[in-house]
Amino acid sequence: MSANNSPAPDETAHLTAGLHILQTGRFDLYPVNPPLVKCLAAQSIALAKPQMYWDTTIIKNKPEYRPEFSLGARFVRLNRTRIRLLFFNARLSCLLFSVIGGLVCWKWSRDLYGPSAGLFALALWSFSPNVLAWSATICPDAAAAALGVSAAYCFWRWLINPDSLGAMIAGIVLGLAQLTKMTLIIFFLLWPVVWITYRFSQAHENSDTNKKPSLPELSAILVVALFVLNLGYGFEGTFTRLSEFSFVSSTLTGEGSFTEGGGNRFRETWLENCPVPIPSNYLRGMDLQRHDFEKGLSSYLLGQWQDKGWWYYYIIASLLKVPLGILVLTLISFLLSLKFSNKTCLKSVSGDSNRPIWIHETVLLIPMISLFILVSSQDGFSRHFRYLLPAFPFLFIWISKTAVPSQNKLQLLRFASLTALGWTVVSSLLVFPHSMSYFNELAGGTEKGNRYLLGSNLDWSQDYYYLQDWYDENLKMHPLYVLSNNTFSRYLLDLEDAGPSPPSRHVKHSLSKDMEPGPIPGWHACSVNQINNQTGEYSYFKNFTPVATVGKTIYIYNISLAEANQVRRTLGVGLLADPSTLHRSSLSSEKYSSTDFPYEFDSNKLPQEQSLPIQIAVLAIDQHDAKEYDNLKKTLDPIPFIVWNFLSTEEIQNGRLADFNVVIVPGGKGARYAEQLEEKGKQAVLDFIKSGGGYIGICAGAYLATDRYEWSLGIINAKTMTGKVESSGDGLINITARGGGKAEIELTPAGKEVFKLTPQLISIRYAGGPILSPAGSYDLPLYSVLARYRSEIWAFEAQRGTMDGSPAVIASNYGSGKVIIFSPHPEVYPETRGLLSDAILWAAKRKPTQ
Repeated sequence: MSANNSPAPDETAHLTAGLHILQTGRFDLYPVNPPLVKCLAAQSIALAKPQMYWDTTIIKNKPEYRPEFSLGARFVRLNRTRIRLLFFNARLSCLLFSVIGGLVCWKWSRDLYGPSAGLFALALWSFSPNVLAWSATICPDAAAAALGVSAAYCFWRWLINPDSLGAMIAGIVLGLAQLTKMTLIIFFLLWPVVWITYRFSQAHENSDTNKKPSLPELSAILVVALFVLNLGYGFEGTFTRLSEFSFVSSTLTGEGSFTEGGGNRFRETWLENCPVPIPSNYLRGMDLQRHDFEKGLSSYLLGQWQDKGWWYYYIIASLLKVPLGILVLTLISFLLSLKFSNKTCLKSVSGDSNRPIWIHETVLLIPMISLFILVSSQDGFSRHFRYLLPAFPFLFIWISKTAVPSQNKLQLLRFASLTALGWTVVSSLLVFPHSMSYFNELAGGTEKGNRYLLGSNLDWSQDYYYLQDWYDENLKMHPLYVLSNNTFSRYLLDLEDAGPSPPSRHVKHSLSKDMEPGPIPGWHACSVNQINNQTGEYSYFKNFTPVATVGKTIYIYNISLAEANQVRRTLGVGLLADPSTLHRSSLSSEKYSSTDFPYEFDSNKLPQEQSLPIQIAVLAIDQHDAKEYDNLKKTLDPIPFIVWNFLSTEEIQNGRLADFNVVIVPGGKGARYAEQLEEKGKQAVLDFIKSGGGYIGICAGAYLATDRYEWSLGIINAKTMTGKVESSGDGLINITARGGGKAEIELTPAGKEVFKLTPQLISIRYAGGPILSPAGSYDLPLYSVLARYRSEIWAFEAQRGTMDGSPAVIASNYGSGKVIIFSPHPEVYPETRGLLSDAILWAAKRKPTQ
């Protein structure tokens, strides 16, 4: 699973935060989780020197800001070519915690109940689908379970054999547990309760017989744990005065609603000068987590959504996500506890073998029940069953005693216990390696799990590597609409991305036209989370039958035009015309050929006289500006099979394009071209291409061709990255203003059908061309990618990771004509000018050999 599961959103945030700690020594990124797990994961890949981006200004100046997920997505983009290996190595380091958890379950159960019980507990841990799933991730839940039960075991050993060394070990392990997950802070309260319970059981014993665990040693355990916690943070902000914090939760601000910049209810009170004996970012993380629960988040249970959680969420989730065999074992264990509550340990414990078993089991049951109550009480949102994972090892140890009974009258219970264990193992293995999506037989299995739970309980973006394998085997270069959970999973894929499937209602995109709503024909890969999301905008997929399921969470649909229109009628949205009848969509999905490039040269449409030169019109706002068009002239003049001329916007408006075969729109400013052409000129260009002409756009000409802007021509089904974003140290920046320089591109199999250049990587001039992606317009055919960027040019940190891997050259049909656009400039470097001459041949429908 560590190798084959794609990264989950939390994992990208954890790994990014861990690298941030290692590189900056600061703990302010993703503070809601302590640093141990993410630092261990990050350390395992630090020598690989992954590319990173830190927006430290925002992190520092906005206490309520949570940039870890956007930075995690950017980490995936920056390192997309090796992201699978990076995550595999990071996950391997975290498997250590799973080994520790299994060993402690085995040892504690063996000490309490005997060797067979130890093996029983180890089997429960090793085959629990929930433990398997989260042990193979960078998330801290499995680590918290392992170190949490380790801390309890060490504390129990100290209780039965109290000494200074045992107290020191118990304190250290408790401190390490605190560095995994903040939920375990409850142990600071539970250990005194367990100690009191244990001492109460010793009240009538002779003090000379057994040494009793003392209050000073208990205090030492808690103090050592607190020291280890602070040590894990490098004592960052330890003993900061309480008044110096800016909180965001109502609990700590004392205000009923969130206040920009935070607040502090302790200021101007007698507590304001109290030093806080924990790291500042540990307290800040608790505050942010509390703020999340206070504001509430949308939650899903039993097919229903609401804006907060349910107190009984984890009860129902346990009945559905825990193997039924374990639930049966829990019932048997409860019955045995009632019958043998006063029985002494079944395995002699040195120094304490005569104490009733229930005394020892309190160290198991008090943490287990308390964790369950604590997690259930945080009902601001209910999304992640894994939050309960720290309670699991206590349960496994407790129910392992069902393996012990050997009396004749209990043989039936023993048989039932072994049967339940076997049931658990088989049920888990039937789903493995898709253990994250496990649902038991009561839920109807994994396939029906979405009726009850979503999110990380089923679909946490783990199946996208499986999608790549399925695509390579079944669709190859066929376009695929991908509806994913997040912004980064698409960067894990190498396929003909048609963009996301459209929603069932109009969605306005910034600076662009409305996206056509409703189902459209074609191949779709859809996340089960998205199909069942709260808005219901993708629920129309429930009207179609998947042709395949990838992993357990991605449904594959092949929707025909008739099927799409049938559902569109029920949605009340407009019906779609046959693409072959649309003047803007002359290419149907069936025309994709085995050559991986749909836009073949059609000999039936070639001019009768192949020897005639191709007539080229070059759009020029000022055709006498030799400097502006110098490189283009140097490219076009030597081409023997063309005749070219500048054409002004006025000439285009007056119908001069009818005398040409191809129009080239060079670099400059796309918006200015549109302004000068006016509606009459733009319509003339559209009519020219629809009637069979070719269009070549370079940089600004590519912007003009896209379907992104109100002023653009909309002749190719692509949009551009645009708008303003906040960048570290620079404020709001224009995302398109990335400067220029030498970039590298790589031809795709489709591109090799058009271009003759053979190098694996081609150096080409970049000067701010568009970063392209699918626009999702039904009335335009899907484009083919002829070349992709394999390098990055950026002027601001926020732009890093957005260029590498994106399309550099794309092509499509428009009516009877052809469109090809270059984000970079093929005409600048002599060695890339052949790209433009090949593009002219393709746009003019001439054979490449001409």
